[in-house]
Amino acid sequence: MSRIPLLILSVLLALTVFWSSDGGHDAAAAFTPAEVDLVAVDMDVAGNTATALGPTDYCGHIAQPGERLTIDVVVDSIPLSRTRGLMGFNFNIVYDPLVVQIASVDSDFLLTSLGSSWPIDFTDEVPDSDGEFLGALADFGDDFETGPGVLARVELEAVAPGASALAMVYSKWYHPDGAVLASSTVTQYTVVEYTVAEIRSGAVSVGGYECNDVNSDTDGVPDFADNCIWDSNPSQLNTDGDAFGNRCDDDDDNDGVSDQVEGNRGSDPLNPLSTPEYFSLADTLALCLDGIDNDLDGFTDGADSRCVKIPPPPGNDDWNSPEDLSATIGEVAANWLGATVQPGERLPCGGISHTLWYKLTAAQYSRLELKDGPHTAIAVYDFSGTAPKLVACDDANSVSVILNAGQTVLIQVTRKEYWASFSWFTWEMVPVAPDDVPAPSVTDAPTVAAPTPRPAPTATPVPRGQ
Repeated sequence: MSRIPLLILSVLLALTVFWSSDGGHDAAAAFTPAEVDLVAVDMDVAGNTATALGPTDYCGHIAQPGERLTIDVVVDSIPLSRTRGLMGFNFNIVYDPLVVQIASVDSDFLLTSLGSSWPIDFTDEVPDSDGEFLGALADFGDDFETGPGVLARVELEAVAPGASALAMVYSKWYHPDGAVLASSTVTQYTVVEYTVAEIRSGAVSVGGYECNDVNSDTDGVPDFADNCIWDSNPSQLNTDGDAFGNRCDDDDDNDGVSDQVEGNRGSDPLNPLSTPEYFSLADTLALCLDGIDNDLDGFTDGADSRCVKIPPPPGNDDWNSPEDLSATIGEVAANWLGATVQPGERLPCGGISHTLWYKLTAAQYSRLELKDGPHTAIAVYDFSGTAPKLVACDDANSVSVILNAGQTVLIQVTRKEYWASFSWFTWEMVPVAPDDVPAPSVTDAPTVAAPTPRPAPTATPVPRGQ
């Protein structure tokens, strides 16, 4: 089987084409989460076309080895998202290669049914006889189909008497979502997934066998009707009503958090309203200080034993209490956990939150060179007056300023990624001749407002591990 990894399809679908918004696509329309009701293996192709479906049947029969049976993979109506429908799909069908094989496949149906099509096919080569078949197609044309109809027509060839499930174990159904760029006439499309409410498998029998003879997990439910084909679940319990029973569903409440993570973090894996209080240290500031009882255990934020405890702000959280770097050399670690932005405190150079302050005093006429670490914005302020005045800043690589002998500067380090919890920067004071470079002018530099005094913390919470 020449299998194309599913990730490649996702990436290629995300390598989006640029369309102008006057081409009939409503880029300003509100996004509505989209769900397809049914994707199925249909063992009866009668009445099925690219844009219509006849009665469906989930059991097919082949009289003897060497003969063939044509089946369809079908989808019901596809809802629009911002006036756009389907632009790609992929599915996996697992079968018994001792009973049947995939003889041929044709994907030139629904996805290419409208006028403007640019299809790229990632489907496995046929004949396919290894027991797992990948069907995948992307269409980069300007039209987006909405169904119902046939996605792929597959021809089975009987190998030997017996019965085989045609189990659709994986499927994704893509539609494009857009965001308007700076130009009002250009829209860039990215790819989002439809959810599928129900996925139905099929079964085929050869010779004197019946479809009901296929029960891979011996739970009494035939494979074509079983919501967990390889995991015994006679009750067919399916809490979230999706295509998979609880026994084989890694997210039983469809809240986007796996059952394993919810179990580890103490939220209810069967309640979509209960989600972990935190996932990692990077999320702590967002989830453990949001004032919400996310896991519905009756405790909020710091009162929840499952919440990572937030340490108090560091001593150099404000510009009026900077850490003196005179005794340090080279690299300085910047840990933003617990740091804040005080009222009136500026965030220059791309910084977004959590500031730390440092100070340096030049012993002689010198050039101060600062280099940023990852996720870091850094700024330099003159501190020769009563309040800091911005001299220079940079959020990409480095900052270089000339200092007079005895001049004190403040260094503000700010994070520029919400998920970043720490970084670093380096500094070096290089003596220079006074005639080489003029001293920086700070006459017109803006003044930084003094932060509002903050009461000292009454206790220091103990950090708690995951």
